[in-house]
Amino acid sequence: MPLSRLKLRTIIPVTVIGIFLPLGTFIIGMTYTESLSDLKQSSKAEFGRKLSELSLQLDPVGEDGKLIEAQRLLSAAGAADGMQHLSLVGRDEKIIASTHFAWIGKRVDSVWNQFDPKLFASLFHGSTHEVISDQSGIAYHAYHFTRLRGQPGQHIRSVRQAALVGVFDYKKSKVTLERRLRQKATFYFIALLFSAGLITFLLIRLISRPVEQLSKFVASFDDAAFGRQVNITGSFEMHTLGVAVNSMSTTLKTYHEQIAVEISERKHTEAVLRRFRSALDSSADSVYIIDPEKMLFIDLNRTAHESLGYSKEEMLSMGPQDIKPDSNHCELANLITAVAESGETRTFEAMHQRKDGSHFPVEVFLRAMQEEHQQPVVIASVRDVTARKAGEAELRKLSQAIQQAGEAVMITDIHAVIEYVNPAFTRITGYRAEEAIGNTPSMLRSSAQDPQFYKELWATITRGDVWQGTLTDRKKDGSFYPAMMSVAPIHDDAGKTTHYLSIQQDMTEYKKLEEQFLQAQKMEAIGTLVGGIAHDFNNLLAGITGNAFLAKKRLDDGRPMRANIDTISTLGYRGADMIKQLLTFARKGSVRMVPVSLNTFMQEGHQLARTAIPESMAFRLEICPEALSIDGDVTQLQQLIMNLTNNARDAVAGTTHPEITCSLQPFTADDAFKAAHPEATASSFALITVCDNGPGIQPEHLNKVFEPFFSTKGVGEGTGLGLSMVYGCVQMHGGIIQVESEPGSRTAFHIYLPLINATATPASESSPIVSGRGEMILLVDDEACMLETSGEVLRSMSYEVIEAADGEQALTLFRRHKSDIALIITDIVMPKMGGIDLANAVRALGADIPIIFATGYDKEHAFSGKSTIDQSVIMNKPFSFELLSQHIRRLLDPAT
Repeated sequence: MPLSRLKLRTIIPVTVIGIFLPLGTFIIGMTYTESLSDLKQSSKAEFGRKLSELSLQLDPVGEDGKLIEAQRLLSAAGAADGMQHLSLVGRDEKIIASTHFAWIGKRVDSVWNQFDPKLFASLFHGSTHEVISDQSGIAYHAYHFTRLRGQPGQHIRSVRQAALVGVFDYKKSKVTLERRLRQKATFYFIALLFSAGLITFLLIRLISRPVEQLSKFVASFDDAAFGRQVNITGSFEMHTLGVAVNSMSTTLKTYHEQIAVEISERKHTEAVLRRFRSALDSSADSVYIIDPEKMLFIDLNRTAHESLGYSKEEMLSMGPQDIKPDSNHCELANLITAVAESGETRTFEAMHQRKDGSHFPVEVFLRAMQEEHQQPVVIASVRDVTARKAGEAELRKLSQAIQQAGEAVMITDIHAVIEYVNPAFTRITGYRAEEAIGNTPSMLRSSAQDPQFYKELWATITRGDVWQGTLTDRKKDGSFYPAMMSVAPIHDDAGKTTHYLSIQQDMTEYKKLEEQFLQAQKMEAIGTLVGGIAHDFNNLLAGITGNAFLAKKRLDDGRPMRANIDTISTLGYRGADMIKQLLTFARKGSVRMVPVSLNTFMQEGHQLARTAIPESMAFRLEICPEALSIDGDVTQLQQLIMNLTNNARDAVAGTTHPEITCSLQPFTADDAFKAAHPEATASSFALITVCDNGPGIQPEHLNKVFEPFFSTKGVGEGTGLGLSMVYGCVQMHGGIIQVESEPGSRTAFHIYLPLINATATPASESSPIVSGRGEMILLVDDEACMLETSGEVLRSMSYEVIEAADGEQALTLFRRHKSDIALIITDIVMPKMGGIDLANAVRALGADIPIIFATGYDKEHAFSGKSTIDQSVIMNKPFSFELLSQHIRRLLDPAT
């Protein structure tokens, strides 16, 4: 393993042991060797030192018994390693004390054969007091002079002298020394190991552990560790290093925070740049960055090169002059330079050229951009306006279409405030655009529709549906006009209603044309009725003339003739009713929806239609006993019955036993009926059925029978408008029409009209004549017969009557008898001055006199185009004199 891979706590003990162990071993070995080599000298010196020390410790030896102490000292000294024997020998060579007790008292030469008397004697006579000699490298022989003291203060050398004689075997001492040296070496080695361990422990504690702690601390550095502190308890240097590391950690934290902020800002900037670049590349507009000096593109977005068909690399070698055909390069360069220098923005439209050579219109927006210490560049935002140009052209076309349309177009906000009207609106309504804008459509509202009508209209469009229908509106001058209108909500992209669009068509001419068609139908029907009416009138006239003849004959015979006169009166009123129905049928004008009793209407309609049906055809009427009433227009309903019965008559013309049946029954709508007719809002209907047993209608024609001008009759046999008029009449009454046919068998038309809650007014019984009180009545009529007869009847009612043959004569009489005349009865159509002009002249004189108008025409159109007259009543000729007397009294006595 490389040294660099080892840990410090491994290196330290290895190093310490590697240094201390060899070094200690070497020192111990050298000491051991030197100790052995100096053994002889050291043993000799040690031997001599011990002798000297012993000599000084010996007490005087004599008769005083101190020899015991001397013997103890010798025994103690003789116990040393290598000491073979040690004896205290007197000058007479006798042993005084010895380590060998047996030797005491004996001559030394007798127990120690190596005793040298000469050396012994020299101790006492010469100057040498100690002799130690080496005997064959085995032992030392020692002769040491000593003084034996007597009493204190007395020198006993002259009294008693002795010598320490001994043998020291240093070989034996060597073994002991070696053992002691080994013990010391072991101790020193253990001490060395302990010292090495202690040093290692201290080094690890003071160096390795702090270093490892610092290493782990540094190694654990991450985003969360920056700024964290480490506590180093080692040496001063390591503590200083720890302080430095802590300072570094704090600094790194600061740097890390700064770097993190910078990285965050850089990432944010990069993200913004990426988003900006992505947004720029995703933009529908082309964006170019232009170098104004080189007139080259520096950068551009994806749309720029893709819209032109180039790659980005190709575009970066091009300039604005390369994509702008037929441009003056100098002018273009001057324009871009001017934008770069002035910082102004420029917007203009131009034509750009694609790689394939095709051209397209664009809108260019130039602006300058300059970064610090850099040259300005020009940014060009270019938008392809091909679709916009096409849209503008389409909008211009639509705008012109709306502006020039014949129908009135009106746009309102969701609160019905008008925001736009076209010129046709002004032509139709009379309101200028500035008068209408800011107002509401209620400015056109007339009294022809009730409030519920407008509530339903508003409810329809506010729930997002389209409303269509007809109505009558009022112009600025107050006049009314019929209109067909549709109102549709305008939705935004989210489907929310933002405006309402109203398109209105003036139906005045259409209504006139419709009336002409209707009148044509009526004339066609009347033409059919002429024969039947002539037949019925001839029968009436025959009855009248016959009864008149019988009355005169009875008058001559003096017999009663009241029955003949009553018959003449009845036939006369019957003829009047027939004329009344004919006039109602032929009436022109607007639709008047009033409560109608269908029971009575069907009877009268059947009677009128019967005149157009040949007597050879069976024509039956079946009416239910229940009273059924609807809101309807009598004229339209009579036209409906006439057209259906006439079609039935033509259908059964070739049938062997022709039959036509008209029926009236109540009908309650069930679920199946409502599912088949979701437009039906009512549940109770009156069901009118006209059925014939003709050849029927072919299946392929059933869906066309109500179309205008569709007819299966031959040329000149019909207009093809009859059933179309029937369908329109049913729709106008809010009803439903069905046709069923069995080819070769029958055809039936079923008409469902919604019922209303109305009680039929019973026919009034004949009322008696109410007599007058002598009031004066001005009677005006250009028919002398009518003038004479009516005058006589009024005089019979106790009225005073003055008569006039025309309006001028009546006006003259009125001026003359103004204060006496209480009431005027006048015909309407007369020569010189008509009845209405007479009434206006009378009103002009300030007279509020009651007036009764009598006319042989349709009283509904007596005042056609003229205003009505107050305090007036209209009666149809021939009128009932009983009813006339009642009207007179009601006008003269309004309180009663």
